[in-house]
Amino acid sequence: MFTYQTKIHMQEIDAAGVMFYAHLFTLIHDAYEEFMTVHNLSLRDILEKKDYILPIVHSEADYKKPIRLGDILEIQLEANEFGAHSFDTQYTIVNQEKVLVALAKTVHVVISKQTHSPLPLPSEIKKIFAVK
Repeated sequence: MFTYQTKIHMQEIDAAGVMFYAHLFTLIHDAYEEFMTVHNLSLRDILEKKDYILPIVHSEADYKKPIRLGDILEIQLEANEFGAHSFDTQYTIVNQEKVLVALAKTVHVVISKQTHSPLPLPSEIKKIFAVK
């Protein structure tokens, strides 16, 4: 499991005083980017140096409690389902009181940059997610 921490800023809040729902996807993607960077596979390197890309083909979220201005969130990332060409990342988001505020999931598919055809899961992806 990988943990990422962030704080909710004014630009993420809507007129009701809670985080605008779509910002959750920005926050979990920030956690995903940091996870990849920590494991020496930054998304920039993938875009510039690899023959594959990892687009998200599905995303979902369940909002459990309001997320408010100034909240400190801990985003826990885990990957638990792997296919021949895809993997999913699960996110558990808790606030500073360790209260569950949201759950989210994204599904990534490995495709060729040139043809956009599915490719097998690269060994470097398997390694960082400890896939056997």
